[in-house]
Amino acid sequence: MVLGMGGMGKTSLIAKLMAGFTNSTDSSSSEFKYVIWRSLHHAPTVQETLTDLIHILSHQQAVDLPKSPNQLISKLMQYLHQTRCLLVLDNLESILQWEERGGSYREGFESYGQLIRTIGESTHKSCLIIISREPPIAFSLLEKKANSIKSLILKGLLPEDGLKILQSEGIDKTQAEWQTLHNHYGGNPLMLKIVATTIHFLFSSKIDIFLAHGVTVFGDIYDLLDQQFQRLSDLDKTVIYSLAIHRKPILMPELLNEIIPPVTSQKLLGILESLKLRFLRSASLSLIEFNGNGFTMQNDVMEYVTKRLPI
Repeated sequence: MVLGMGGMGKTSLIAKLMAGFTNSTDSSSSEFKYVIWRSLHHAPTVQETLTDLIHILSHQQAVDLPKSPNQLISKLMQYLHQTRCLLVLDNLESILQWEERGGSYREGFESYGQLIRTIGESTHKSCLIIISREPPIAFSLLEKKANSIKSLILKGLLPEDGLKILQSEGIDKTQAEWQTLHNHYGGNPLMLKIVATTIHFLFSSKIDIFLAHGVTVFGDIYDLLDQQFQRLSDLDKTVIYSLAIHRKPILMPELLNEIIPPVTSQKLLGILESLKLRFLRSASLSLIEFNGNGFTMQNDVMEYVTKRLPI
């Protein structure tokens, strides 16, 4: 499973990996007979996805397929045992719940969890890569149980790589503020591309003038953060608002006293665990982060949430 917030380059990374398999002219170096990519963005049912995969792997020979997800999974596993296949399921977050505990499946899509468990725990010749902004709840338990199950969390770019994006838009590395800009956006490549273009065209490539303007979350960057924020439950948002109002790191006992309406310690622990799964930040790998002084948020997230505070 490849995890990270929108714009971090998950899909680009796996597309590069797949190109290495599909473009190889040396059959001995090609590890897979089939390389299949399917997006879950429009939330196909697990029956639709499994039927599609089975038809491809059977060369359209499989007919009268069962309707039951469990039977379809068993049928698919027969092909994954026989032939080495690389399957990619992109946008897994599309079948996870909005406004519920992070990582739970939407109603009617729970069988995708069974598909993932079966492929991960069975012995076969194939490989499944899942791309998502957040992991399903049970994935970390699966990873602990089976050595064949791994997760790769994409962090932000290193400063020197972020600088290359800025330089591509004519921003000179001699500007002392370039690293401040890189850190502000957590090294997110898409955010850096967006802001670099804006600085080039509207601020004569001067980072200091842009930062002095005082607005760093705008346009597509706002939309990117908004996509993640909209997935949160009302209780999640209440905690996030409290952190934004406090602005400085805050420990759990103090945070518990500041949340309105009040919640129990048990409820707050559940909310914080849920927020941890909402992969929004590159440095902390979640919507919130924790340092020695308590819970807080990155600057761009803080700015975004502040603009959304209820009046």
